[in-house]
Amino acid sequence: MKYITETLGIKVADDDTPWAKEKQLQYFLTDTYEFQSATLGDVKCLFVKPKGEMAAVSAIKKHLEKVAEQAKMPLVLLPSGLNAKQRKALIAAQIPFVIDGNQLYLPFLGVALQERYVKPPQKVETLSPTTQLVLFHYLYAGKKEMYVNGLAELFGVSAMQISRAVKQLVALELIKTRKDSVQVVIIGTESDEGIFEKAKLHLLNPVRKRFYIDNEVLPSNLPISGEAALSEYTMLAPPQAPVYAYDGKVNDLPGTNTFIDGSEQSQVEIWRYSPTILSRKCGVADPLSLWASITNEEDDPRIEMAKEELLETIWRGE
Repeated sequence: MKYITETLGIKVADDDTPWAKEKQLQYFLTDTYEFQSATLGDVKCLFVKPKGEMAAVSAIKKHLEKVAEQAKMPLVLLPSGLNAKQRKALIAAQIPFVIDGNQLYLPFLGVALQERYVKPPQKVETLSPTTQLVLFHYLYAGKKEMYVNGLAELFGVSAMQISRAVKQLVALELIKTRKDSVQVVIIGTESDEGIFEKAKLHLLNPVRKRFYIDNEVLPSNLPISGEAALSEYTMLAPPQAPVYAYDGKVNDLPGTNTFIDGSEQSQVEIWRYSPTILSRKCGVADPLSLWASITNEEDDPRIEMAKEELLETIWRGE
């Protein structure tokens, strides 16, 4: 095969004559597979190609064992294609195979190569902090249309930042806009829940850093966030240590990465924007920002269920 030669740099020579021992095989084997003896470099082997849909790997292994009794040389399966599960199963069963132009597994030659032709991943555009605030403010409003005027003052940013935020949301097809005289009006492209589903891939994690701090040096009146806030909105049990949000400078707080005692320490999250600027619950991070901040890297089903519960309460308008 040309692919083997180009990949491994070894000569492949097919025998011109049919494999002599094919007639000694049982009929179901000759009916299921085509056979062609060949030489890879200086190693003689037998190519075995399924005629139709490939059988289960467990069945193929038994079939090849019967062929090997006659062949007395390495066998190489030539499937037309394999899914990831089949490929993994063949390798686990140590069955040599070649997928033309894609993958080689030839353990008798000490070869296991895979070529992947994958399109370069498209860069996912992440919302800016201001864009995320505008989006969440629109979703909390629960109205089809919302005026942009006043948002710069509400968020403490410039009018230019609001304009850029609106343009980013339009570019991501989350909203449309119209003009009412000189005022810009935001219009959702679909339901609030649908917009949020489309936006999930682009959401910014508002938390930049997490660490623990002794309660005696913890600043007062910090809003709660993280799992502590999630337990306020849902049936989730509170975490061992309280979790607070802080949107100031990291260096202002003497933190540590080591958790020792939940009664003497608290976790602090450094936020990219104020966690309460959109919150309707005093002293608690707003629900959508909270949802975006909890990544559940440990795949805790309790956290996942609580996050789903949190979204349900938002879409119900609670």
